[in-house]
Amino acid sequence: MDAALPLAIICVGMATYGFSASLTSALTAIGKTRTILLTLALASAVELTASAALTSPLGLPGAALGRALMYVVMLLLLIHLARRHLTIAFDRQALSRGTAASAITALALYLLAAPTGFALPLIPLYLAVGVVVYVLVLCALRALTLADLQLLAKIIPGGTNLYDRALKTVKSHPALTTLAKKLLA
Repeated sequence: MDAALPLAIICVGMATYGFSASLTSALTAIGKTRTILLTLALASAVELTASAALTSPLGLPGAALGRALMYVVMLLLLIHLARRHLTIAFDRQALSRGTAASAITALALYLLAAPTGFALPLIPLYLAVGVVVYVLVLCALRALTLADLQLLAKIIPGGTNLYDRALKTVKSHPALTTLAKKLLA
């Protein structure tokens, strides 16, 4: 339980890392590795400074804040520097819906895990509930499409077989077909 707050702080910062990884890959592909090096050096300096300043008064949460700040600074620097070489556009609607689904899922998991004392043996339950809530919220927000599910099926090992079986099941039950049409944008 002592590590819950620092982990939560780092996770908030890591939420930006997916975007940073995409920009880093794009910059690498066009040979702009010096930009990446500069970004990583500056972000690391920010983390070192922030962690050193915040660890003494705040302890482990201070170090976590330093790490989270590094992730945010890295993204902002990458966006700023990459714009010289790339056209960067974000799908604001997808970002807002994904963020809303994440926040609702986090709240649901907190409401489930807090009364159970964040019990380690219940992690599989928390994970399963989190996935179900996240997907349902995405569907409710009309953020999940059939094309998204098809892409996910291609990415996950064995996902194509699972997708085909699920599709066959849905098509064989008219009520499931109707529900799927309503849930998927």
